[in-house]
Amino acid sequence: MAGIFLGDLRVFGLKSAAVPHPDGSHRLLYCLESPDSWFEDFGEGRLVDGKVEVQLDPDFASLVEVDGYHVFVTPYEESKGLFVAERYATGFRGA
Repeated sequence: MAGIFLGDLRVFGLKSAAVPHPDGSHRLLYCLESPDSWFEDFGEGRLVDGKVEVQLDPDFASLVEVDGYHVFVTPYEESKGLFVAERYATGFRGA
């Protein structure tokens, strides 16, 4: 089903996209409101000896483009310049 809307559109309830999964089924993904179409995954990690590895949820990674994704990091304690050192298809490494 597709539609062209002229005027206001109001949605009561959740908005989701049914994205094909490699196993033949579909998964519902919810996107943020933005000028571009993005899906998000959230995770946590903790620096140990100044390094951290954070894995993407495998189900999520199988549904989205994993080349050149964005990583937003939030330090919850003092750090000496937290940054993303490497991104790969299954996660990323921070330092």
